[in-house]
Amino acid sequence: MNDRERIINLTGVCLLALCLLALSVQAQGQEQDQRSPAKKNPTRELKASDLEGTYRIIRGEMDGKELKPEELKAQQVVFTDQQIKTLDAEDGELYVAKFQLQPHELGAHIVMESIKPPMPGIGAVGLIHKDEDVVKLIYGFPNAEAPGEFKTKKGQHMFVMLKQSAPESLKPAAVIPAN
Repeated sequence: MNDRERIINLTGVCLLALCLLALSVQAQGQEQDQRSPAKKNPTRELKASDLEGTYRIIRGEMDGKELKPEELKAQQVVFTDQQIKTLDAEDGELYVAKFQLQPHELGAHIVMESIKPPMPGIGAVGLIHKDEDVVKLIYGFPNAEAPGEFKTKKGQHMFVMLKQSAPESLKPAAVIPAN
């Protein structure tokens, strides 16, 4: 075999090795994707029924500034079928709105419309995300920029809420089997 044939053979072997290496890397990437399906679909669609319940506000932010606990007028938030209510310490309704959800990469896009005085018909748009028993809600008032992340800007409010369990008086009594 002459030098030219050796170079051609060596080039062929190198190309074959590079192809095998590329296939190996591609196969490892596919294997990794199969092991972590969260990368392909990081969030599932949030539905109104996923939110149903009573929540306690644990943190608030307005206009880019953290709210102090004493600045939070609303103490609880109640989600029912496509309705949201905020309640003060005496369970008085501060705000009642109907809402709709649309899928969004950060949870869901929420559109709210007030249905109770003093602000009937006033709308707000924002984002909502639920992770276990914690719900984050951020929204902008009319004439304010719609939020694109969970960090407030001028004219936006954000609340972090923790789902409350049923009071002991409403929980079913334990059933003791008869002997």
